[in-house]
Amino acid sequence: MLTDIQKEIVKVLQEDLPNTKEPFVEIGNKIGISEEALLNEINYLIDKGYLRRMGAVLAHRKIGLNYNPMIVIETKEEYINDLGEKIAAFTEVTHCYNRPRMDDFPYDLYAMIHCNSQEEVSEIVKKITNDDRIISYKLLYSTKEYKKTSMKYFI
Repeated sequence: MLTDIQKEIVKVLQEDLPNTKEPFVEIGNKIGISEEALLNEINYLIDKGYLRRMGAVLAHRKIGLNYNPMIVIETKEEYINDLGEKIAAFTEVTHCYNRPRMDDFPYDLYAMIHCNSQEEVSEIVKKITNDDRIISYKLLYSTKEYKKTSMKYFI
């Protein structure tokens, strides 16, 4: 069970970090504890598995990455892990995961690609798909983004 201060830390950490030289000092001040105490609590939450990761949510379109297809790949079951790791290693790929096939949609590897141009997309797709283990693939482009936020806890 989390303490009140730990719940407050989770609430603050699920928002944007302050854009300052020492964001954890500012967060600690906001909730009434020192930076050291805050970092100790964060490490405790990580060690106990309450907090799995901290990461940035990048507004890719705002920084010029306007070509963002999902590539869906059909492969054989025995290749999924190795192929998934290979695809995930590309710097242009932010997400890569396995999903079950459907009868009318045989793709089982999904990856998000982020690029500055259609030409860059074409280049990275050639590199990704230059693999005999890939049976087929498609590029899927979003037509509208509805939400870009994470879960919120202890609101």
